[in-house]
Amino acid sequence: MDLARLLSISDAFGQLDSAIRDRIAASLTTREYPPGAILAGQGEPGDALFLIVTGSVAVERLSPSRGVIRLGTYGPGAVLGELGLVTGYLRAASLTACEPTKAALFDARDFNRLCADFPEQMEPFVQWMTGRLQHTQIHTAIEEDPLFRNLTPSTRESFVNSLSWMELRTGDKVFAEGEKGDALYLIVSGRVRLTKTVEGIEKTLAELGKGNLLGEMALLTNHPRSATARASRDTQLARLDRSAFQKLLEASPQEWLSLFTEELSERLRASNSTKGGDRQKIHPPASIVVLPMSPAATSLAKHLVASLSVFGPTLHLTRAGVEQMFSRRVSSAEAVESRLLSWLNEQETMHRHLVYEADLEPASNDGWNARCFRQADLILAVAEASQSPQAIASALKRALSPSTELTPSLVLLQEASAPHAVKTAEWRAATGVTSHFHVRTGNSNDVDRIARSLNHKSVGLVLGGGFALGLGHIGVVQAIRDLSIPIDYVAGTSMGAILAAACAIDFSREQMMEVMHKGCADSLKGDYTLPLVSLLTGKKVAGQLGAYLTGVDIEDFWLPFFCISASLVTARMVVHERGDALRSVLATCRVPAMFPPLGWDGDVLVDGGLVNNLPNDVMRERIGAGTLISVDVSPHDDFSMPDSSDLHLSGWQLARHRLWPSSHKKVPGVLQILFRLIGLGGVAQKQKIKDYADVYLTPPAGHYSFRDFSHGEEMAQAAYPYAQEKLEDWMAQNGRPWAGSEAR
Repeated sequence: MDLARLLSISDAFGQLDSAIRDRIAASLTTREYPPGAILAGQGEPGDALFLIVTGSVAVERLSPSRGVIRLGTYGPGAVLGELGLVTGYLRAASLTACEPTKAALFDARDFNRLCADFPEQMEPFVQWMTGRLQHTQIHTAIEEDPLFRNLTPSTRESFVNSLSWMELRTGDKVFAEGEKGDALYLIVSGRVRLTKTVEGIEKTLAELGKGNLLGEMALLTNHPRSATARASRDTQLARLDRSAFQKLLEASPQEWLSLFTEELSERLRASNSTKGGDRQKIHPPASIVVLPMSPAATSLAKHLVASLSVFGPTLHLTRAGVEQMFSRRVSSAEAVESRLLSWLNEQETMHRHLVYEADLEPASNDGWNARCFRQADLILAVAEASQSPQAIASALKRALSPSTELTPSLVLLQEASAPHAVKTAEWRAATGVTSHFHVRTGNSNDVDRIARSLNHKSVGLVLGGGFALGLGHIGVVQAIRDLSIPIDYVAGTSMGAILAAACAIDFSREQMMEVMHKGCADSLKGDYTLPLVSLLTGKKVAGQLGAYLTGVDIEDFWLPFFCISASLVTARMVVHERGDALRSVLATCRVPAMFPPLGWDGDVLVDGGLVNNLPNDVMRERIGAGTLISVDVSPHDDFSMPDSSDLHLSGWQLARHRLWPSSHKKVPGVLQILFRLIGLGGVAQKQKIKDYADVYLTPPAGHYSFRDFSHGEEMAQAAYPYAQEKLEDWMAQNGRPWAGSEAR
């Protein structure tokens, strides 16, 4: 068969004028390939398409998660590799001859020349390529999703062919709560928010991203939609209506019923898990926009791309790079836009993350920044801490598109030598952001921390209360650091909060020991007062801790931090994660009767151990599916009272027994009873608290007690090898999830 005849019966070229087809046929170059020969390799420049004349060719793609995936085998008349002509970008798959094969090559230069000379006549071919690209994107999304892996190849192909393409803009509705469930949807690229109205208030249930299904339960049960689904940004969906779904069920009932049973079971497991947190419902952002408020943002964007690449393929997109890639496309502006959007969607199916770098000073007629915002799942506004918060707030307002619904997160670039950040609360108030990250110059782990947070792989450390026994936390923190385990979020109660704060401002082991010695041991000496409210005034400990924390807000810590206190006014737990760091840390340590309660904004606060001595539950809410390391130093010694037939106890008699010990059973003192009472904040729900943690550590205290501040070094040294062994054992079983899915 001659090439002109082959082109005329091809889906790709059949709609073109015969004169155009003749010109294409004249420009084709034929080649012959033996079995196993590679016509084009994945990752090579897409500078030609292939028209199969005789033989057959396999299309295969190497997936980071699944190895080699065969996308199909094609014979005479098939057109392959055409997407390279759209973008000139690297090939997304390999083409391999299955048998002796002859193929005709259509070079990109000839394609561009025809588009320049005959833009309208070539448009049907461009539209055909767009449809092929959509089919490939759907196929890729299905192949990558674990939910569909048990479907046979023929069933998957039937599924792909039954789906129709949908494109939504930000805010467009997929379906509404209460509507009839007449279709299910697969997110090919973009993001969809599920909401439900409860007592007149719209509540977000989930944020779904590429590869996620939605709407299938209503389709299966024939019940009305239980939630409303809207596009959070420009989104592409594949839709399967009820009639097509019935045909798939009839053809392969067992496969589809097994698939949806697995999906429902997974949802139930997720909802019942104590280790998922609310963020389990939030899909990691696929498209991240770095919005520069400073020239230094360009360097951060590059570092962020490298850090995100640990968790999956990540592509860095800039206006200059994309313009260069598409600058030679000379057909209509609408066609160029369509091709560009199709290409961007394809990249989203191929990559875990796309990092769009917006322009610092965009040209007034340039649409790059607007495009970035339309595609964004997350916006990171990057500024230098030395800049004016008010000036940056004004610039941020001007930079954001009026249609942008996302509230940016703030990345503040800090000097490496600074002991802590300053004026973070002022930055947050001025810019209206809801979250922030601090990045110190030259500190790569600060950028890695952002990447871990975005991928729900943060490591949270919780340090429990235990008075002097809390000195063991220092040994645990040192073991964590020596094993190169990052700490991304830190929290504590009572004594654990003091050391958690020291971690959050990146104190060394020696500095932590100094804080504990001066801030705690020394401050308990000579601070007595008339015990009308408490035994101690609390002045000395406030002065010692104030040397580190006066004038510092929790937001100024390098790491996110919270601590727990108990309110005597409302009888509830108070979580301190914003505001005055000194008052917050003092509040969590105000042991009743030993220290006076802390009055703050009309509340009366005391030691947080009364309500939550080991706040694993609160940390799990913060880090979602990340790794939670919990350290419990509460005393495990024998605690009992001798039976008393007189139903009373004489302090004078007890004093005589202590001066002249006998065989009588030991009676706990006032402080021991008090600290045991505080410890009940964790004991009451100990098993549940343990279940929230991935690693639950109980370092040995030896013969030391809650009063032995003078033996802090010994307690830290005893805790170090214990923590090191336990953490090494856990990593041997679970790998290092914070370092990427393949890390072991």
